Amino acid sequence: KKLLKAKKHLEKLFQIEINEFVPPSNTLSIKSYNELNKLNFNLLNLPWSKKWFNRPIFSFKHTITFFKRFLFLRKYWFDYPYPIFFDNHWELWSQVLTPHTDLEILKKSFLYSYDNKLPFCLATHYWEHKSYISYKDKIRQIDKLKEFLKFVSKYEVQPMLASDFTQYAKKNYNS
Repeated sequence: KKLLKAKKHLEKLFQIEINEFVPPSNTLSIKSYNELNKLNFNLLNLPWSKKWFNRPIFSFKHTITFFKRFLFLRKYWFDYPYPIFFDNHWELWSQVLTPHTDLEILKKSFLYSYDNKLPFCLATHYWEHKSYISYKDKIRQIDKLKEFLKFVSKYEVQPMLASDFTQYAKKNYNS
């Protein structure tokens, strides 16, 4: 009830339909997942993605994806970029930009997505941008973001809102 009330409030405030959800702290209970599923919310930065063994597996499809993801990470050293599609929603992982992110791995994950025509979702928190990655070298996270965006600007990319991904996915994926 609270989620529906908040959704309606935000839709009225921003005058747009809201169907995407990023779980707070990337944490989501099975009960919350089921409620979001009933409401047809798409999920970004999958809730069981960061602390794999502490998170519930929501379905058989999640279980299969979990193992694909584990093998992918072991092989490439970055997170599984493939979206998964269900009857009423999609779920997409995010590559994270934090003070601890290895920029070369982030670039590698972008290139993998680019080369394989996969969506690339970058998750970051604005309040971390002033954080120092290196006090010694006086490098802040915002500097890393700028460097990554400069790297990405060399490629022909089409930025999109998460809300636009649904239409994109219908045109480009057969899942």
